[in-house]
Amino acid sequence: VRKAKANFKVLGSKLGPKMKEVAALIAALSSKDIGLILSGTPYQVELSCGEKLDICADDLIVQREERPGMTVATESGITLALDTTLTRELEEEGFAREFVSRIQNMRKDTGLEVADRISIHYSLDSSFKSALINFSDYICAETLAETLTEDKILDKDNAEVLDINGIACLVKMRKNTSSCMKKSVEE
Repeated sequence: VRKAKANFKVLGSKLGPKMKEVAALIAALSSKDIGLILSGTPYQVELSCGEKLDICADDLIVQREERPGMTVATESGITLALDTTLTRELEEEGFAREFVSRIQNMRKDTGLEVADRISIHYSLDSSFKSALINFSDYICAETLAETLTEDKILDKDNAEVLDINGIACLVKMRKNTSSCMKKSVEE
């Protein structure tokens, strides 16, 4: 959203005591009107005394107000707006990506070879359980997991506790010895 303020350096010397009224009229301009002025279209305001005044781009100081959840940048007359609102799907994808990162670190720490296939068992008490289910294909492909299975009997004694975006997830990983590719995801 564009807002405009009067450019006092330009208008002050021309308008003198009328400056306050003109500043209020400029502040009341709509985003559409500001766009027209910036594109070079003449814009006329009428003062309370009946005098008409043409406003041009040099008379304005334009400010942009970002809407909540939007990030905006302008350069060379081009404006780009990016929606930064996190949807549930994006949150789940982020959780799944972080899960993959932690599993990859576990693979490295346990000395697994790059091509070794694994099985992953997890226990997760949160609403992000759906992230592991919804992104199971991605997780298995990235970690070379033949299975990704929820295991409700995992505890801190027989599994590693991973902090994934502030959520505790118990994970047990083991190397598979068979070369048979299979995948099971239990809900």
